[in-house]
Amino acid sequence: MNSMMELAAHTIPLMAISIQIFAIILFVEAAIHKSVTYKDFVGIISGYRLIPISLVWTAAAFVIFAEYLAIISLLLMLPFLKYLGAVMLVGYAIAIQINVVRGRTEIDCGCGGQSMPISQSLVSRNLVIAILLAWSTNTVGFAGLVGYGFVYWILVCGTVLVGYLFYLSYNQLCFNQSLQSNLTRKEL
Repeated sequence: MNSMMELAAHTIPLMAISIQIFAIILFVEAAIHKSVTYKDFVGIISGYRLIPISLVWTAAAFVIFAEYLAIISLLLMLPFLKYLGAVMLVGYAIAIQINVVRGRTEIDCGCGGQSMPISQSLVSRNLVIAILLAWSTNTVGFAGLVGYGFVYWILVCGTVLVGYLFYLSYNQLCFNQSLQSNLTRKEL
């Protein structure tokens, strides 16, 4: 029983910190992409048709600012902002779901990186990541892991890499599914 508790004492922080690093990577990638292609991102937000046109430019700037703030809050584990990333992912999921229900699946998700039409799969992806991120930020932060050794951090890096590869694979499957759906619709 003691060895099980000892294993859990090392595994839970490893998973929590891996999820946080994974989320930092996602938010960095998304924030940089949105910043560099700001005008395109404004168009994507406009395409969701959730806010008045007069607020789209401001909303785009706010989203990018919030993503950078989420990165900082995850790195520093700021108590008052530690759930910001998870809340943002839930917000994105809601925005996507509203448009999926409306039947507007041709619009770009605006996630950053490869252009991808929205789908129910992206809603699920964002909710799963949000749940994992909320759990991880409630569990442990970087400061609690300073005393762990080199091998532990190798395991963290490996876990992050596997998680990121799974994420990329899932995104590719979502993209392929969207292409398949669009081709099927055009044939009909």
